[in-house]
Amino acid sequence: MAAGFVLGTAQLGLAYGRTNAVGNLSDEAALGLLEAAYASGVREIDTARAYGLSEQRIGEFVRAHGVRDLRILTKLSPLQDLTPEAGEADVASTVRQSLETSLANLHLDRLPVLMLHRPDHADAFGGAVLRELRRWREKGAIGALGASVNVPKELAQVMTHRDFEHIQLPYNLLDRRWPAALEKDAAGRAFHVRSVFLQGLLANPQTAAWPDVPGYEPAALARSLEIAAERLKRRGVRDLAVAYVRGQAWIGGCVVGVERPEQLAENLRLFEQPPLTADEIALVREALPPVPSALVEPWTWPPVKAA
Repeated sequence: MAAGFVLGTAQLGLAYGRTNAVGNLSDEAALGLLEAAYASGVREIDTARAYGLSEQRIGEFVRAHGVRDLRILTKLSPLQDLTPEAGEADVASTVRQSLETSLANLHLDRLPVLMLHRPDHADAFGGAVLRELRRWREKGAIGALGASVNVPKELAQVMTHRDFEHIQLPYNLLDRRWPAALEKDAAGRAFHVRSVFLQGLLANPQTAAWPDVPGYEPAALARSLEIAAERLKRRGVRDLAVAYVRGQAWIGGCVVGVERPEQLAENLRLFEQPPLTADEIALVREALPPVPSALVEPWTWPPVKAA
């Protein structure tokens, strides 16, 4: 089965993304997006303690509507207040505070999926973070444990732990960083991917604010993307980007953030289109030039230059 749509909600709590055009959403606008998503059949929502008001707003939706068929995936606090020398008791207390806050914010008595926001916490503090999370899972307050990763090195780190049943990573049709054997290695784990549109750049490549990193030519890349979409008879680059990711058998869900109901409706229409076949995926890989790794790592991008 092709990967399904998972509502990303960083935009519900922060002015998130390079192409964000609306800034911080109001409470009314955030609730409206959640209502529209639910009415459209979306049942998986991705959030995090670090996403500003996101958890609280999702919780208000849960409280107001009493919906219990949502699968909410959240992430542990980045634990930035802990020093490297923190002891077991301090670590356990900080982890507990994060979990209790998430449960209260979301109006839940159990977190279906709880991920590490920073994968190095899997081994940090002598394993104290993971030990506390196991205790919470054993008493039923956490369903599945997981981790959110950014680079292959982090993926390799968390894959050594069988505790992590759910992995989230950035992936799109330009990203060639991940190991070719990932599908085989994915056995027994669930994988969600984010950055399908590369912070919006692949949504409108001809007009995108491409980052100023060496090793590629934005106009030429944008044209190559359009040619690939035309060749495969897709409805533009956005359609190609979604179909490419959904064609990867190891991917179970695509986390996509939206700012407006119209965006949500358009994205859901894209998820109704057929995914690419293996042959079509190979064609896309051949048609698109290699890009520098910095292009698919948004956290390394220089800030947008003022006009």
